[in-house]
Amino acid sequence: MRCDSAGTSPDHPPKKLLRSTWRPVALWVTVALGASMLVLAACGGPREARVRSEFLARHPGYIVEFIGAGEGDSDNVYYHVRYRKPGATVLFEQQWLYQDHGEKEWTCTWRSDEATLQVSP
Repeated sequence: MRCDSAGTSPDHPPKKLLRSTWRPVALWVTVALGASMLVLAACGGPREARVRSEFLARHPGYIVEFIGAGEGDSDNVYYHVRYRKPGATVLFEQQWLYQDHGEKEWTCTWRSDEATLQVSP
């Protein structure tokens, strides 16, 4: 394979060209992520710390591995709570539905049945 005087070949474009091509993509990704964060913040819902506190009040001794808001809208938010029971090697999940009853007064109105997600070796 022969390189020209600029140090490029048909198989390898110049590094400067690659950098300039990726900048618009990186900018677009940054803007999209920022917009997504604003939309999630606008949708609301109780803070994760509150969901964790209420979950642990109902299940003392459980180990919360993950809490995340899933589907929902401005008045309803489903939180996915993944946890382990004391001494268990199994990962469980429950969904908790929080509803806004006006003025962002969020209360948990429904809890799913416990689902087994993973059995550790």
